[in-house]
Amino acid sequence: MANSLDALDVALLQLLEEHPRIGILEPARLARVSRATVTARLNRMQAVGVITGYGRRSTSWSLDIPCRRW
Repeated sequence: MANSLDALDVALLQLLEEHPRIGILEPARLARVSRATVTARLNRMQAVGVITGYGRRSTSWSLDIPCRRW
């Protein structure tokens, strides 16, 4: 399995960056490839550590929410 990214991988990563909650069908439609291709690419990028998670992450301090201690 090659660790290099091609143009399709980069395009998929850009779509995920811009739309973290996007499904599989929409990137496949926009990239003009099959859903199976998108799924395989995303799985490969997860396996090699390019993708480590999905969605936005935030912490209470970044949102200026006080932290409670018990």
